[in-house]
Amino acid sequence: MEKKIYHTHDLAVAAKCHVNTVMRFEEQGFISPVPRNPKNNYREFTERNLQEMILARLALVYPYPGGKRTVLD
Repeated sequence: MEKKIYHTHDLAVAAKCHVNTVMRFEEQGFISPVPRNPKNNYREFTERNLQEMILARLALVYPYPGGKRTVLD
């Protein structure tokens, strides 16, 4: 069975956020590192990354429960 590949836009739509938020969450370590396609340099997200993005988006929406530092820690 072939593994489904998602692009940045797919994660943004699923998490109801901007594509820049997806890239920032990857940068900050809220989602696992994502390999890039060597042919076109696009990020290739997996189902795991999709679920991590949705979870991170739920946890990191303002107002932060317990304050921003508590959530980030």
